[in-house]
Amino acid sequence: MTVEISDAELGQYGLTKAELEEFESMQGLEAEYSKKSDFSKAYLAYECTKMVFMSRAKEMKKGYFNFKYLPDGNELKMWVPDTRREYVASVKALLILLTPELINYKDLAKNVAELKLKEKAIYDLFAYKERYFNQDNQVEETNITFMPEADTEVIIETGKNQYKKIVGAWDLKVEHYWNSLVNIYDEIFEQLSILMHSNNYFKGKIRVG
Repeated sequence: MTVEISDAELGQYGLTKAELEEFESMQGLEAEYSKKSDFSKAYLAYECTKMVFMSRAKEMKKGYFNFKYLPDGNELKMWVPDTRREYVASVKALLILLTPELINYKDLAKNVAELKLKEKAIYDLFAYKERYFNQDNQVEETNITFMPEADTEVIIETGKNQYKKIVGAWDLKVEHYWNSLVNIYDEIFEQLSILMHSNNYFKGKIRVG
């Protein structure tokens, strides 16, 4: 049994029923998960691509708390998400979706692999190596490396063999990390766009009037 989508539902995405059927008929773009349902790879790629565009259209900035006073005088604290993280996450989702197609295009796959190596290099550059004070008040390192959240208390070296716990001491490095990541994922998205074009995922249409 095939799940039918009405023309009205398709209209909000600018697609017609005929275009959806064309997507589903493309070789390698449809995978059947069960006898009762069909899966359109191209249609899902379209939805993910739209999400990437929506995420990238926003100003790329870090998350922050927004404060609002209610009529009763109480203060409401609301978290505004980091748009950079949302964008990177949306491109990662699209990359996961298109991995089976990507491996068939050696040049594109190589470009993405090189960009992922750049991502790792940036992480290694800005990540924090966890430290702690032992029983003798001496600083030791663990084998844990991570990217701290904003205002995280970390131990940093303030002088020769001198260390101190400071809240937010790694914040600037974290900002550099996420700003750099946006540039890398712009390039990854560019490669994925070429991939989708090569697979004829979306048919361009010019409407006049």
